[in-house]
Amino acid sequence: MSEDKRMLDVEENIDFCPQCEADLAPYRSVGAMPSFCLQCKFPLMLIAGKYRLERVLGEGGFGTVYLARHIRLTRNAERVVKLIKPDIFQYEGMDKRFYREVQVTSDLSQRNEHIVRIYDDFGEEPHLGHFYVMEYLQGLSLFDYVNKPASLPEIGW
Repeated sequence: MSEDKRMLDVEENIDFCPQCEADLAPYRSVGAMPSFCLQCKFPLMLIAGKYRLERVLGEGGFGTVYLARHIRLTRNAERVVKLIKPDIFQYEGMDKRFYREVQVTSDLSQRNEHIVRIYDDFGEEPHLGHFYVMEYLQGLSLFDYVNKPASLPEIGW
């Protein structure tokens, strides 16, 4: 079976929108899987041909961070995909800034276990925008720590 056929089979195996749980079977049955959920606009396409977005982890001024799953891995398949809002790239030099951010973070993460690891998948996805893929670390977010000071570890002076 060709790589393209396997990828198509994986893409078509999604039955429900991960965000709103809309039934996608009618689209699959006529061979017209949409790239986005027609009810909630959640991206349904594979990112870089191998990452299926599962849910939103966070959103900010520059983009959205998603929990994703590498479709070809059975263990340790969870990833984070950061999608930068397309309108950000209307400003001059933003593409260079994006690639510099990916490069610097990747370099730092290779040398420091306290920085999230950046994988080698990054670029631009048509109709979606620029993205990069990071490791998924479970636990509380910085926002949760800041809003629950009692959960912060004590600092020894």
